[in-house]
Amino acid sequence: MQKTKGRTLKRLSVVILLLFSTSLAAAQGSTVISGGLGIPQKPNDFSSYWKTGLSVGAGVEVPVSDWFGLTVGFDLTSFSLNEEKFLEAQGVAGTGVRVSGGSATIMSVLGGAKVRVAHVPKRVSAYVVGLLGYLNFSTKEFEVSGDGLFGTLAGGERSSFCVAGGAGVEMPIAKIADVFVEGRYVVDFSANRTAFIPIRAGFKIRL
Repeated sequence: MQKTKGRTLKRLSVVILLLFSTSLAAAQGSTVISGGLGIPQKPNDFSSYWKTGLSVGAGVEVPVSDWFGLTVGFDLTSFSLNEEKFLEAQGVAGTGVRVSGGSATIMSVLGGAKVRVAHVPKRVSAYVVGLLGYLNFSTKEFEVSGDGLFGTLAGGERSSFCVAGGAGVEMPIAKIADVFVEGRYVVDFSANRTAFIPIRAGFKIRL
C-alpha cells in the first residue's frame, strides 16, 4: 500500500510540474541549462561513502516582474562509491576484498520562485530561489570480490517530496542570453532526510 501511494504521489507531482513547465514555456520565458558538481551532505552514510559527482539541470524560467520570477526544472546528479571508505566501514580494508558498482543517482523535479535581491543594470544580478518538488534516490547493486569471495548486494530506490533553497549570480553576455552560477541545498522528506548541494554554472537563453 505504501509503495502504491508513493507511486501515485510521484506521478501526481510530475504531472503538476509538467503542466507548470508548459505554462511557463507558453509565457515566453527563458530556457535554462547548467552543469557542475553535486556534493553529498546527509545522512552520514551518504556523505561518507559516496563521492562528489556530476550534476546537470534543464528548465524554464519566466519573469513576473523585474524582481520576481517563476522557475521549474529537472535535475540529475550522480555519485560514485568511495570504495576505500566503504571497505573501512565494513572492517575489510586491506584484506584483498574489492567492491565495485554501487553508484548513487538523484533525479529531481523542482518548481518555485526566484527573487532578485541586487541588480546592476546590464552587468550583474544576485538572486535567491525557493523550490518544492519530488526527488528519486537510487543506488545500483554492489559487486563484492576478492579473498575467495564473490557476490552482489542489491541496490535500492526511494522517492519523496523535497524542498530546496539557494542563491546565485547572473550576468548578460548577449541580447538573448545570460550566464549564471548557482548553489542550492536540497533535502527530501524521507526518513533518512537525504540532502546534497548542487553547484552549477550555465546559460539562460530567452525565447
